Amino acid sequence: MSNNQSGENQWPNVQQEMLNNLSVAGDLTVENAIQNVHFTPPPPELTVDGMRLHFQEVRASAGARYTPEIHVDLPEAWVFEGLGRTDKFFDRIQSLYGQLCRKTKRVQPSGDIERKFPEIAPLLNILGQKAITLAAELKQIDRDTFTLIDFPSLAILAQDVETAAYNCHDASRQAESFSEATQTRQQALDNHGYTRSRKELLNSISHNIFQLQQVVREIYSVVTSDSTEAANKKALLLLGEAGTGKTHLFCDVAQRRLDDSLPTVILLGQHFNSGEPWTQIMQRLHLPFRERNEFIGALDTAAQARGRRALILIDALNEGDGKRLWRDELAGILSVLNSYPRIGLAVSCRTSYERIVIPDRLVPEKLISVYHRGFDNHEYIATRTFFDHYGIERPNIPLSVDRKVWRSLRDE
Repeated sequence: MSNNQSGENQWPNVQQEMLNNLSVAGDLTVENAIQNVHFTPPPPELTVDGMRLHFQEVRASAGARYTPEIHVDLPEAWVFEGLGRTDKFFDRIQSLYGQLCRKTKRVQPSGDIERKFPEIAPLLNILGQKAITLAAELKQIDRDTFTLIDFPSLAILAQDVETAAYNCHDASRQAESFSEATQTRQQALDNHGYTRSRKELLNSISHNIFQLQQVVREIYSVVTSDSTEAANKKALLLLGEAGTGKTHLFCDVAQRRLDDSLPTVILLGQHFNSGEPWTQIMQRLHLPFRERNEFIGALDTAAQARGRRALILIDALNEGDGKRLWRDELAGILSVLNSYPRIGLAVSCRTSYERIVIPDRLVPEKLISVYHRGFDNHEYIATRTFFDHYGIERPNIPLSVDRKVWRSLRDE
């Protein structure tokens, strides 16, 4: 009986699905009903497993340009955490929120401070209130929504805290100077270390203010970073000279995201021609989407199921026959994706081709632009990783490698 009930409960859903996909051509009569009734199949599903298979195809096409065995973490990669609104991105903000709360408690004036330094205590109270306001706004950030986050206001609040901290430091320095000027006379009147206790208390005040400032400065750095701008703008242009590792970075981002089951589609510019871009994207995925909106809807569904933003990565727009395609089509692609807050786009382009490939005024209105410098300022760890991977003995003296030489070594 339970099996029959189960079947009866499911049958209305099947009927409804058939009705939803039903289309009739011409007059529906008994004679032509069979040949005129058509059922539209549901669109294909975009799965992370399918994206992983597609990534392996892209990885094979990238060849030596993606060598994960000699990967070096670079700061430019962090912008993709913001672009994707990943847990790592929000975990960093949450960690700073926790640090801010702890450091704020330590600057609150004690009764001892209020008695000995009545001129500093009110300033510490102001500092604490401004830090609490900043913390309250940080706490309001919701990782599970895709609405715009008011990072500029957070930057202003962080600056307010910094100003209040400066005022406290200034008052503390004045109090310390006064204590030093009166130290000899006070010591003659008090043999119980009264002056020393004042100095120790001032040092403690200054130390706690400094620790709060360190956290606030990191918060300011984060909320004014390319990563937070990318989180809101959800469109990124990565620029860089030839051989700086743009393809490697895109492939590494895709690999890491797919390892975390985050929906990610990566494509190479060399595979595009002058045809319609959405059609080419769907063809590269080898899935029978009938039109653009089916593909975007499937990707949006995958992002919704994962609860995180999906990314489309298109590397090297300057390569292949389609290099002039993007000047005509990129603005339109961004316009379409603007209606899908759960889908972000990142493209890369060689710097010398930017004016040819990227339409005017897209940067900074629609795209955030980030310059990829490769291993500049990271030469030591890069050469160490390279030598260790290939079993080359490291030199005993610092090695200075010309940038062009290093690029040729890596590309080999």
